[in-house]
Amino acid sequence: MSKKHLIISTSTELVRFVPDKIAYIKAEGNYCEIFQVDNKTRVLILQLGKIGDAIDKQLGVDENPFARIGKSIIINCNYVYSINVPKKELILSDMATFYYSLDSPEKGLKELKKHFDLVDKEEKHGKESDDIGDDEIQFFGNDDENQDFGSEDSRWGHKSRGLIRHFAAPSLSRVEFLFPSIILIIMLLALLLMMLFDH
Repeated sequence: MSKKHLIISTSTELVRFVPDKIAYIKAEGNYCEIFQVDNKTRVLILQLGKIGDAIDKQLGVDENPFARIGKSIIINCNYVYSINVPKKELILSDMATFYYSLDSPEKGLKELKKHFDLVDKEEKHGKESDDIGDDEIQFFGNDDENQDFGSEDSRWGHKSRGLIRHFAAPSLSRVEFLFPSIILIIMLLALLLMMLFDH
């Protein structure tokens, strides 16, 4: 778990977040709503591109699990639970305490799925793909290199080349991904056994 904080400063407030505690960030005009893993939300008067710039500058490549999908969402890739391209649905969950279902652009979801397929393939073969390097920023999801994300003058804004901007999202092994569910099952079995032996 990362101990580094993401500091977001607006004209009226400063907030320090632990990146692992952010599930996703959604833009609402000049406001952004930050959805946390404790099911709480926080609203900041700041454009999504500015938050993206803060993520880029403060977290760098190694500790950065965030990706931008479309114009209005930044997700924490550590919590991608399900990608359903035909339904245009992305589910973010830790499979224990929170569950967020997001409507997402189909093309962006296809590219996000492709990214995780590549990560899975790399893990199975024990080598790095030629397509994704640890030290480079990845852009996916749109063939139009001049895609306009709005008036933001940042690398997270209109200069982006696609619907998803990846910052070396860490790969999830199957064990890490299933760990919360395994713990929950063990706890339920222990509780069941205790109930059986009490009677």
